Amino acid sequence: MAEKALTLLSLTTPNTFRNDFFTWPLKKNRKVAYVAFGNGSREALGDRLKEDFNADVFYINYADAVGKGGTVVKKIIDGKYDDVVIGFHDIATRKGSTNYGITQSAIQNWYALNKTNAITLVFGSPFAAASFCTAKSLAVCYEDDIVFQNTAADWLRGDFVAAGTLPVGVCTFKQGDGKLVSPGDLTYLEPIGDERFAAVDSIAIEGIKKKPILVVLYWPLKMAKLFTIKLSEASTTTAWMQRV
Repeated sequence: MAEKALTLLSLTTPNTFRNDFFTWPLKKNRKVAYVAFGNGSREALGDRLKEDFNADVFYINYADAVGKGGTVVKKIIDGKYDDVVIGFHDIATRKGSTNYGITQSAIQNWYALNKTNAITLVFGSPFAAASFCTAKSLAVCYEDDIVFQNTAADWLRGDFVAAGTLPVGVCTFKQGDGKLVSPGDLTYLEPIGDERFAAVDSIAIEGIKKKPILVVLYWPLKMAKLFTIKLSEASTTTAWMQRV
């Protein structure tokens, strides 16, 4: 039941050589963080991600002030994680006046973590996903027990394809929406570390300082494109790209 229910609503499409996109399935050679928002209890999903991917696990309590949760957020940002899994737990069954128990401070800290390398998992009512309409990647897991959390861990590992659909409309998603994505549908560009970009950047900057230069970039054969870039020194650096 948990497998059939899990609903993937959005997934960042990888379109860059840098490590700034969320990778699904997760890979053991990438640095993973799990952030659990909730009432402070230990979560099974965090234990699984620690076991499966040696993930670092963080907790932010709904009752925490923005600043306290912000210290955790800073550790994650400074940690330069490749993939960040964000889980919202202990969600109330009714919205009431407390927004399903999800505090404004928690949402504010979530905004700081909601990058293209992050996915947000909602363990509760799909209506609660209305607080995360701008999530770069988003999935609804419905229940918050150990079975549904382990099922989410299985999906993050790529054990099955999420085939669930929304029973109600939320955000811009309609009833019946749900992405059917299998690992074979995604093509990831091989990430290039910042240290390798730094070498290229230094050559380009030095060339700009001296005189206009012609740079020919050979992209992977898979992309089958050849470009020339002309760089010239001006009050504002100007670059032209022309296909040849």
